[in-house]
Amino acid sequence: MLNWTTVTVHFSLYRRSPMPHPLKALRPGRSPSDWFGAELRHWRLARGLTQAELGRQVWTSASMIAKIETAERDCPDGLAAQLDDVLNTGGVLRRARELLKPQHPAALAPDTSPHPESTLPANPLWIWRGNVTVGHQTTLEALPGTFMGGAIVEAGISRASREGDHVWLSAPETPTSHRSHLIIGLNEAEQQVVAVDTRKVRRGPRALESDRLRIPDAYVLDDLSLGLLWALSSLDTALLFDDALLTAQRQELGNFADLRRSAVGRDMAAGLSETSRLWIGSDFCARYILRQCEHLTSTPTFWTRERTGEEASTWLLFAHKYHYLQALSARYPSGATRSFCVPESVVRATPRTARILVLLAAALMESFAIQVHLSPDPAYSTVEGFVLDPGRQAIIATWLGADGIWHVDATDSIPTVREYTDVTGDTHASSVIGAATPALRLQALADYLDLDWTWLGHRCAQLGAYGFAGLTQPSSRLLSTEGVDRACRFIGSLQAPRQ
Repeated sequence: MLNWTTVTVHFSLYRRSPMPHPLKALRPGRSPSDWFGAELRHWRLARGLTQAELGRQVWTSASMIAKIETAERDCPDGLAAQLDDVLNTGGVLRRARELLKPQHPAALAPDTSPHPESTLPANPLWIWRGNVTVGHQTTLEALPGTFMGGAIVEAGISRASREGDHVWLSAPETPTSHRSHLIIGLNEAEQQVVAVDTRKVRRGPRALESDRLRIPDAYVLDDLSLGLLWALSSLDTALLFDDALLTAQRQELGNFADLRRSAVGRDMAAGLSETSRLWIGSDFCARYILRQCEHLTSTPTFWTRERTGEEASTWLLFAHKYHYLQALSARYPSGATRSFCVPESVVRATPRTARILVLLAAALMESFAIQVHLSPDPAYSTVEGFVLDPGRQAIIATWLGADGIWHVDATDSIPTVREYTDVTGDTHASSVIGAATPALRLQALADYLDLDWTWLGHRCAQLGAYGFAGLTQPSSRLLSTEGVDRACRFIGSLQAPRQ
């Protein structure tokens, strides 16, 4: 942990404004989060923005900005990068976020002295807590994101060893606690960690030897599996907590379904978490688009606002999004196109684990014959989501970055249609992943996201063959792992198997 003297020295180098340094306003004993919040407030006021105005520009709520400024919560890495861009700080907040992070050891051991079994993988989206020795219970803490509130996953630790193509781990005949959602096996010899969902153990066939479980290599914990586990556990926790209220408010908000245009404010779902509000917005927009597409005369072009792994994970895990893609594929079998804007600054600020989620979301779309394009131009970051019927009309449907829960409209305004035509035309012409085949487009996307395409193909083939639900599965009826499995199998199918 940095002391205050170090922080003062580092950040005094980054000041670009003559305004008083926010550290002077802090009392002794305040936390690094207090300092970061004061720094954010300083730059926001220097740019003449309200919390609501700044929130709209970085696709989050005014309350989120307020909580960061008052140190009620930490600023996620991706959001810090967006704030830097919008406030033109020269990278102050991104560097501040890095300097003020707790320094966790590479091998995440308990707070006591390290043990030989402490081979649990470090990951920027997770913190391991508790006793990580064999035979004990531990917890994995999924860190919060921009809209995900994080989660706690409990696990039992077991010893593992390899025999042939599988890893065997010791396990009780019946898991010791209904709260132990994972059994984690530590394979010391290979410095490998595998995991399996205890619900699968309770329902599935037992191994030949009653005191051991056979786990495939597909369930090794690495950047791929930990990223998916982070997204699923975070979404699952929020949606389960809000389940009854979500059902009631979805029915109430269904009154807007027959309107040609609507914009619903956040106050109409004030009791819901940010994750649940986004689910409602996404669900409504998907149903709205499918209804409006009945009036289109040609294969449409789609524009979507997801930029980060957190946002992209909704395509992989929201059950309604999978069904939405199925419906579009059936309606446009020759293939539609879908464009994203992911600036290089967002790529640089996003952990590798989360960047993999972006690639998987693109692969899911390509698997449904939807051709993906990607613009790196930050100027397109604030373009709202739309569906373009070229030369005729546009369907506007925004749930990410909207002022409220959603904003939908259908228009044949010539200037609007022309504007969206220019956006998609420019993106298609300058796409950083422009190529003739899905394999080449996804490989180009992996290069742009700085991901190892060969390794990812191998791991996706493994995970797709067994299904992600074997590692963990959602409890919420609103989530599904079908999208994850399809995306993994598609990527795996694009590469020749390893010898």
